[in-house]
Amino acid sequence: MRNVSSYLHAFFNLVSKKRLKKLSLLIREQIVSSNPFTGYVGKSPTLAQQETTIHEWATDELRPMDADYFRMANAKIVEDEVLENGHVSTKHTYQVRNLVGGLSYTNAVTHRSVYDSAGNRIESLSSSRAGTKVPTVLRIPVKTKISGVTANLYGTVASAEGNYFHWFFDAMARIFIIQNFHSLNNIDNVLVPPLRYDFQWESLAALGFDRSKIIELEPLECLQFDCLLASSPPRGKGSAICPGWSIEQYRKVLLPLANTHSSPVGKRIYISRRDAPNRMFTNETAVCDYMHSQGFDVIELTPFSLWEKIAIFRDAELIVGQTGAGLTNLMFCTPNTEVLELVDTRFVYPLYASLVNHIGAKHKAHFFSTEENLIQSDAILTRATLNIDELSKSLASL
Repeated sequence: MRNVSSYLHAFFNLVSKKRLKKLSLLIREQIVSSNPFTGYVGKSPTLAQQETTIHEWATDELRPMDADYFRMANAKIVEDEVLENGHVSTKHTYQVRNLVGGLSYTNAVTHRSVYDSAGNRIESLSSSRAGTKVPTVLRIPVKTKISGVTANLYGTVASAEGNYFHWFFDAMARIFIIQNFHSLNNIDNVLVPPLRYDFQWESLAALGFDRSKIIELEPLECLQFDCLLASSPPRGKGSAICPGWSIEQYRKVLLPLANTHSSPVGKRIYISRRDAPNRMFTNETAVCDYMHSQGFDVIELTPFSLWEKIAIFRDAELIVGQTGAGLTNLMFCTPNTEVLELVDTRFVYPLYASLVNHIGAKHKAHFFSTEENLIQSDAILTRATLNIDELSKSLASL
């Protein structure tokens, strides 16, 4: 008995509360979906097809990018192509479906799924983590039926975790796709993951969706809608380019609302990760001291409101910061802004360079490497030491 207790103690020390919660959700999903008496019984597939209206929107973008930097990307890039002139081409054919009696359901771990009224999963409108098994037929009972017209803004599972970048470009940007075919004035509700942060509420309010119109989809909760407007993902299956149309829409909608806010810091800023749970430099204090000596305001973005963040990036002339979601705000910079992105060679994502290049500002990557012997999937947890002498050379080159 003592040995069993010891093993259990060791197990719970190794497994975080977050992982235990995810494991619990997966187990509960299996139990509920295995019950033959509570599963969803939908309409016939033929009737479900008749109740679906499909719209398509094709885009073709050319982005001036550093081709060598783009090719270093760690993520598998599916829909982007480097052309002979060094520009990157990305093409998408977006789909918006008007689903009468459509359903939405997620386990908040491996998938977020949209189903037609027959209970068949629509792959192009859903998302799942790579290598995971996804239910193609709905086996979960409907908890609530929602009247009116609802726009689905629940993007990837990552966007549901409150990540700033995924919220703007994998979740909320879906409204701009839907807007091509449906007036926002005719949308009664928006479907989103459970909202954790003020910037989520503030950005939705900026689009005209107050709290009375927001429906939060909880894990293992299946909702059915009179009419569900659902789009395919804004970045397709795996583009490393932030769509220009979404950048322009955010600048059009959010920049004017930030005009009443002045930047709380100077025009030369260093964005520190001192408040981040991972990827903070082991010599972060020394880096901050050096940047301060060079005339930079050293800041963490977390304490600022959405409007203050926009104002900071709008008014900045020189921005230095490590690859991370906070750099999403680069889309609010002016063409005169210079950006020095601190890039771990095992954590290369051209997303933020694509933001800078779209608005015509200047992007430069300062590469560094970690000494830790971790597999690539653990690169996000890596803590590296930044060589300040090398950093000073990159700053001098701007």
